[in-house]
Amino acid sequence: MNNRTRWTIVAILIAINAVSNAALGDTWLAIAVSALTGLPAIALVIDYFVRARRT
Repeated sequence: MNNRTRWTIVAILIAINAVSNAALGDTWLAIAVSALTGLPAIALVIDYFVRARRT
């Protein structure tokens, strides 16, 4: 996965997270959406740093 694709996916996940939190407020569904979009975004950033140190 190249950097452009990685950062595009991270931006999309963060946008989904922000919109869902604004729309859903303090509901259990907002917590689930935050977890489902936040964890992959964090994983992509960690993957970026791990791969950058290897190369």
